[in-house]
Amino acid sequence: MHIRLLGSIEVVSAGGQPLHFATRKTSLLFAALVLAGPKGLRRDRVAAMLWAGSGEQQARNSLRQALVDIRRLFPSTGDEAIRIEGNADTIWLAHLPTRPTSGFSTGGARPMTARA
Repeated sequence: MHIRLLGSIEVVSAGGQPLHFATRKTSLLFAALVLAGPKGLRRDRVAAMLWAGSGEQQARNSLRQALVDIRRLFPSTGDEAIRIEGNADTIWLAHLPTRPTSGFSTGGARPMTARA
């Protein structure tokens, strides 16, 4: 899998197929989750950031829908090696190893690229 965040957001599956997000805000949420790494993002902060013009309840609903859209792109039973984890306060991306040599990186020398 290849994730490019510099310029336009681009995600390509391990099989070479481009993955398309349902909305621009969904792609921005995904990018924020990639950059946040294992520490994740606070739900209330990301909802307020992405849906600032909405009320709190509407922003939370929009966040839930965006998370559903991302989960559909990365089914936990498929070949993709990413899933969304979370609790009542925080959401983060988790790496699902599919091969012993695979890895997921959001830091180091290439912070804008992740490969699995």
